[in-house]
Amino acid sequence: MRYRNPRDVRNRPHLQHMFLIQRPATVLERLLDVIRVVPGSIGRKAARKLYRAYVARRQAEFFAVIEGLPKGSLCIDLGANVGEISEGMLDRGMRVIAFEPDPATFAKLSQRLEGRDGVQLLCAAAGVSDGLAEIQRPEGWSEATLKGSPGSSLVHRGKGMDAGTATGVQVLDFARFVRGLGERIAVLKVDIEGGEWELIPHVVQSGCLDLMDHLFVETHEWMDPSRCAQAAEFRQMAKQRPSPHMTFDWV
Repeated sequence: MRYRNPRDVRNRPHLQHMFLIQRPATVLERLLDVIRVVPGSIGRKAARKLYRAYVARRQAEFFAVIEGLPKGSLCIDLGANVGEISEGMLDRGMRVIAFEPDPATFAKLSQRLEGRDGVQLLCAAAGVSDGLAEIQRPEGWSEATLKGSPGSSLVHRGKGMDAGTATGVQVLDFARFVRGLGERIAVLKVDIEGGEWELIPHVVQSGCLDLMDHLFVETHEWMDPSRCAQAAEFRQMAKQRPSPHMTFDWV
C-alpha cells in the first residue's frame, strides 16, 4: 500500500484502527495521544511513539499472564509469523503449538524454534474446515526479506496486497484439532489477519471455548468496516462470559 507520506503512521489504516480501540493508560500515552494530531513531524513522531507504547504495553500484559501460569501449560499461537511471541512463551516455560500458514515465513519460524523442547510447529492455517486456501502477501513482500509478512492474509484482498506472490496453504479445522488434543489450552493467541471473523464463532459454537483459560485476539475491522458490528459482539461476549478471560485488543 502506498501512502502520501510513508513515514506518517497516522495514514495507515491498521494504525488508525489501533488508535481508535486502544486507550491511553499512562501519563506519557495521554500526552502522546494529544500531540499525535499535530500537523507535521511533531505529530508523526508522537504517533510512532504512541504506537510503540501500545504494542509494548499489550505485550507486557500478555506475558504477565503467561508468567502467572504453571510451567508446562499449553499455549497455541495462531499466526505465529517468525516466532517472536512463541519464543517468548517457550522462554517462560510454556509448551507451544505454533501455526504459521505461509511457507516462506514458516521456514524462518522453523529456523528460530525447531529443536527447542516443548514446541510443535505447523505449517497450516486455523480454519473452520480442513482444506486448502490461497494466502496473499502485501505489496513489497519478498521471500528474501519477508517485508510485511505479518500482513499476509487468507482473507484480505485488493488494495495493498499483491496477488502475484500468492501461494496455496493448508487449512486445518481448528475445533477438531483442539478436541483432538485432549487437554486444556491455557492461552490461545489469534492474529490471523481477518480469519478471526469465521474462526471465533466456530470455536464458540463447537464448545471449544470452554476448553480455554485465556484468549487474546487482534480484530481487523479496518480491513472490512462491515465487520465493526461483529467486533462489537466479540467484545460484548468478553464482558458477559466469566471464562475464559478474553481480550479482543491484541496488537
